Amino acid sequence: WAEWEQNNSSIITDTFFGQFVTHTTCCHCGHTVAHYAPYNHISLPLPHATDRHIVVTWIPNSDHKAYRYLVVVSQYGRVSDLKSAVLSLVDLPITTEDIVIAEIYRSRVHMVHGNETLVKHVNDSRNSVYAFERYMYESDTRKGQCEDANYFENNLDTDSKTDNKLNREVIDANIEVNIDVSENTKQFKNKLELFNPEAKIENKPKEVGMLVDWSCCVICLEDFPPHLLLSHENCNMTICKECYDSYRESDTSSQCPVCKEHMKELHPAGSEHTSAVRWTQTPLLISYNDNLIGHPYLIELPSKIEGTALRSFVSDLFPFPLSPSTAALFLADGTDVKREVTEDEEYMILGSHHFVVILAQCPSALEEQLTHVTDTESLKKLELSLKPLELQDCLNAFVKSDELCAGSTWYCTLCDSEQSAITSTSISHLPPYLILQLNRFNVLSTGLGRTEKISCPVHIPQHNLDLSCVTTGSKPVSSYSLCGIVHHTGGIGGGHYTCQSLTDDTWRYYNDTMVTTREPLTSDDGIPGNDSDARSAYVLLYRQNCDLPNT
Repeated sequence: WAEWEQNNSSIITDTFFGQFVTHTTCCHCGHTVAHYAPYNHISLPLPHATDRHIVVTWIPNSDHKAYRYLVVVSQYGRVSDLKSAVLSLVDLPITTEDIVIAEIYRSRVHMVHGNETLVKHVNDSRNSVYAFERYMYESDTRKGQCEDANYFENNLDTDSKTDNKLNREVIDANIEVNIDVSENTKQFKNKLELFNPEAKIENKPKEVGMLVDWSCCVICLEDFPPHLLLSHENCNMTICKECYDSYRESDTSSQCPVCKEHMKELHPAGSEHTSAVRWTQTPLLISYNDNLIGHPYLIELPSKIEGTALRSFVSDLFPFPLSPSTAALFLADGTDVKREVTEDEEYMILGSHHFVVILAQCPSALEEQLTHVTDTESLKKLELSLKPLELQDCLNAFVKSDELCAGSTWYCTLCDSEQSAITSTSISHLPPYLILQLNRFNVLSTGLGRTEKISCPVHIPQHNLDLSCVTTGSKPVSSYSLCGIVHHTGGIGGGHYTCQSLTDDTWRYYNDTMVTTREPLTSDDGIPGNDSDARSAYVLLYRQNCDLPNT
């Protein structure tokens, strides 16, 4: 350092420059190499600043009881990452495809999130976040679907299997789109050919039955089977019967809402026996005295199901039977118009439908059982997660050791080969005035190459900043006091810089041509300062506590 200082001496280097030392240790032989480099500022990471702490209520299929976990995931990640974090906590032999993430508001399923939804769009401030293990209706048809699906895949050539893969993921429309299969392989192959016209199937029958997939109503945007839709021949527009009646009442000209041509007689878009059956995720709620209680459920059912099978499937969720003296099962639409599910009727389930179990009586013991939630050990970290980030945490993260391995190995001269190594950086020389920059602008590790500004609050000590944790050597380290701050407000695309400085024991705030007296943020004695200042502080200037000119 003395040699470098002699060759580069100036008022700038004497005032602001210091020296780093980086130690790299070979994991194989223990050989250590020290590398020295000058610096004029220290760029500090913001540890865990992008972490999102979400309290998730987990509903497994094993006992259908509720368990609460504290899940930590990057706020710039996706719901698929949230599922992986939940899976690591519950420790069950399932995959992320067996988990459904939903937002619950007042015991109602408010929204079901798809895998590609960003975590920052998950609202856990107003709603409760639930993770459901997929509870699927099992039948001979469903089992046959798996067997027939394997048969179908085995009879496809390689190119067709690659180019024509059916998507069975839960989409943001809260419905999993799947084609129901019949009990024999021949019909199943005929159905799939509608989506796989190029697939080569052995023993292809000469006559292929036509199955029509569901379509969307242009008015309410709800998906319906074709026999519940009306179609306009001129443009193939599809509209549900209820919306058609409302549209005719409001628009006497009978113009088509799509092509604007006069609508003559509309014809059904298909017949009931040619409508494909979908597997839907439908909310199941519990009600007593017109109030929802307990936890909701998400059940996966075919869009067409017999009442007997439906009641039997739902009754397994509850500790009470579905009988007139205890509880009744109702099917409700989006307007809460309900009809009771009976055993001798077949039901068509749409995306806007949900089920309600209405209790005839609800003793306090049963209500407690339905509403009970078991808090797990992970929730004990919730208080720590709410603790604000301190500047000392940033300094500790700066000197944290890193391991060089895999694609970033280090060449060890003693081993004469690439080896894994441990590297750590510390400060061997401190300047009279220390500049600290907070890394608020970072490239996200999402593979998109996008940069985001991190606006988390960082509480900064105004006096007696201790740097002994980041320095090496036996020489005593003087403490530092804050004497200047540069603030940045705004985002990546644009912003505004302001600053504060200490002159003659007075703090002044500089905003373009305006200069006012204003104290800075502080975390001294555990008292946080202005939260907006804590979020905008970008560059910090500290002065060594010794006889230095106050400039």
